[in-house]
Amino acid sequence: MPSNVMDVFDDEDNGKKRSGFPFLNKKSKDSYSNSNNFEICNIIATSFDKDSYEITDTLLHNRAVILDLSKVTKQVGQRLIDFTAGSVYAINGSMQKISEFIFLICPADVGIVGDVRAEDEEPSEF
Repeated sequence: MPSNVMDVFDDEDNGKKRSGFPFLNKKSKDSYSNSNNFEICNIIATSFDKDSYEITDTLLHNRAVILDLSKVTKQVGQRLIDFTAGSVYAINGSMQKISEFIFLICPADVGIVGDVRAEDEEPSEF
């Protein structure tokens, strides 16, 4: 009989135990904050349902995101930005518009440094 619930889902994979759930196989936030490795994930949005959680999970694992909204409708893009803004606020992160459809989203440990362009001060679609 398994000693805990996760023993039921663990598989041997190259000598390492791995969970049957992909999100449990990722390193914890603490393991990234103590390392010198920094990752930036590029996400080209295709749908709200899939990408909203992927963006938030990436931020929670202390990775920055470059989000490309050029492949989604204006409505889906706005929903993704709204959802992501809530996630960024909750983790004390930051978000910067890079171009019309590109956003840089960072966890709390990562700062965005640079000048604000005049173009960024104008209202946009997103």
